[in-house]
Amino acid sequence: MKELPKHIRRDIYKDFLFKDFMYLFKSHFLRLVREDSNGRPERAFWGWEDNAFQQFMIKLLQSLEPRFYHKKQYIFDQGEEVNEQIYITSGSYSIGFHLNNNSNQTYFHVKLKHKTIIGGYENLLGYDSEFYYKALNFTEGYGLRKCRLKPIMNKFPDI
Repeated sequence: MKELPKHIRRDIYKDFLFKDFMYLFKSHFLRLVREDSNGRPERAFWGWEDNAFQQFMIKLLQSLEPRFYHKKQYIFDQGEEVNEQIYITSGSYSIGFHLNNNSNQTYFHVKLKHKTIIGGYENLLGYDSEFYYKALNFTEGYGLRKCRLKPIMNKFPDI
């Protein structure tokens, strides 16, 4: 793959291998705002024509791992360490919590579906999960582990 010209390699990743993923999460990845020389946000966004953005996205896409959750399977437990962020591509899940630690009753109130990300904030900042995440039906997605994300973030600090 490395022998191919950069524009062909880019097109294989964005228009073939991860076409559906990029479509679902385009607002997440194609809305990364550039900063000017003073560190203030510009009106311009990063895009595939930019060499640094291409390298960043290809590394990120190469780091994604498939995730599958069966009906009623927990994705994250409340208080669990979050070592990855999950990009949900199909299915639905609910978010719940315990009112107090002495209660065995869990309340699920929020229902979300595809095109959402679980654990992004916790994964980047090293926090534990504040809620329960439970699949309502067969749910698919991609996981991005912290140990794979940190080197990418360090290599491309501007993005």
